[in-house]
Amino acid sequence: MGRGNYRAGSNNNSNRQGSNNNSNNNSNNGGGKPKKSTGCKAGVGAKSNAPWVSGWNLQQRRGMLSFLAFPYEGTSEHTSEQGRQWQNWVAKIKINGVPQNGVMPCLFEPSTGKVHFKEMGMIANPKKDYFGTMFKD
Repeated sequence: MGRGNYRAGSNNNSNRQGSNNNSNNNSNNGGGKPKKSTGCKAGVGAKSNAPWVSGWNLQQRRGMLSFLAFPYEGTSEHTSEQGRQWQNWVAKIKINGVPQNGVMPCLFEPSTGKVHFKEMGMIANPKKDYFGTMFKD
C-alpha cells in the first residue's frame, strides 16, 4: 500500500490541482444557482397609504445602486399619445449605501407597476423582481 490514504473511487479531489470546485463555490447561494444581481418590490405605506417601489442592482463597475420611488405632492397623471397612463414620481438614490443629494425624477406606469428612470436608462419591474437596463420590447 504505497499510496497512503488514497482509495480508488474516492471523491476527495480537494488536493488536486486544476480541479473544478464549482459545487463548493456555489454552495452558499442556493445550491449552484448564480448569485442574484437585481431585485425590486412594491408596496403601500402603512401610515401614509401611499404606493412605493424599491429596488437594487449590483454591478462590478458601479457597485450597489438602490432606490426608493414614490409619488410626491405635485404628482399628476398624464396620458401618452399611445394611450398609456403615466405618473411623475421621484426617487431617492443610493450608490454603495451612500445617499445621493436630492431626488431623481422618474415615471411610474400604474397599469404595469413599472418605474422608468430615463436619466439612467434603467427600469424597475416589481412583477419580474428586476431593476436594470431598459430593453426595447
